[in-house]
Amino acid sequence: MVKNIEESDLVPETVCPLCKHILMEPKECSSCKQAWCTPCLDEWQSHGPINCPNGCTSYQLGPIHPMLRRTLESLEVDCPNKERGCTVNTTYKDLQSHIKKCEYEKVKCLNFGCS
Repeated sequence: MVKNIEESDLVPETVCPLCKHILMEPKECSSCKQAWCTPCLDEWQSHGPINCPNGCTSYQLGPIHPMLRRTLESLEVDCPNKERGCTVNTTYKDLQSHIKKCEYEKVKCLNFGCS
């Protein structure tokens, strides 16, 4: 069963503690079992030593728990670009595919001096 849900109503386990949004490309710490967005982890690790944001000393990333995966896949969500005008509502399972082609997705400008 797919359940349409507002981001503010998400179950806490489906929210990344770093960005406070629904988990995107989630990975789980093998020590604390906390799930994080892969892009958030990449950003976190770019600013210092490679460790768990929760401070775990033995840190290894792996796939999220199957029950969390099923919970996420049962959701129907709005595109994260909704505030920029995207009106697409899709299943979590298809969200990444939509984002890659969403005309409202922010892109990094490659021109010199562009911010």
